[in-house]
Amino acid sequence: MTRERFDKRITEALHKMTDRAAYEMQDENWQRIRKGIKEMEQSSGSGRRSHWNRKVGIGVSAAVLVLVLSISTRTGQAALEKIRQYFEPEKIVEYEVEGSREDVDSRLQQGEIGYVVYYDQDRYKVVEDGKTDRIVMRDPAEGMPEVYMEISQDADKLPEELAVKLEAELRKDFSRVEAPINVSEPLEAVFIHAINGGTKADDPIVDYYLISNKKGGTFIIKMKYFLEAAEGHGSRFRSMLRDFTILE
Repeated sequence: MTRERFDKRITEALHKMTDRAAYEMQDENWQRIRKGIKEMEQSSGSGRRSHWNRKVGIGVSAAVLVLVLSISTRTGQAALEKIRQYFEPEKIVEYEVEGSREDVDSRLQQGEIGYVVYYDQDRYKVVEDGKTDRIVMRDPAEGMPEVYMEISQDADKLPEELAVKLEAELRKDFSRVEAPINVSEPLEAVFIHAINGGTKADDPIVDYYLISNKKGGTFIIKMKYFLEAAEGHGSRFRSMLRDFTILE
């Protein structure tokens, strides 16, 4: 494989995790990087590092550079494993649902707007339009109230600004809207909770998590479900958000 082709394919894999290139390149890439770590340990800072960088090309060298800058090889290996999780197309995620814990087979979703999250691939699927992603039920029962988690981004408004606007909109349609608060679970965000009614099983609920994108904008996560599903779908959505990560 030529250097140019290798660089192109690893770039494609980074930008589109569900692309076949991510699957084809994953093991080969990480085997090469680990081999480079081993060579670094053996060379103990000799000129072989420059040979390694020329050998693997710019794409993998960037990952190896993270390790070179670490205090020790062990630290570099820990960083490598941290990075590697975002190359895993699937992994097992622990959910807490209705007071019990369960291991869920989850698939990676990398949104075009700049985030990654793992979702329960047995129960849900992702619908994308390039600006907004929706995680929806695979097989909803006929007549079942709407259930989804929607992820979008406002590049111009801070979470606190959006919270005022969204709270006002919710008050038009929901009988009870809680004032925005800062939360740290399942992630750091401004949180808004709204429910219409609150006595019937199918009463609708909307939750907003507003997360700073560190650039003057906000990632907007909207969950919609219903009262009877609060401990089911609501808990599952919150479990997914524990892995929500913004990509620079």
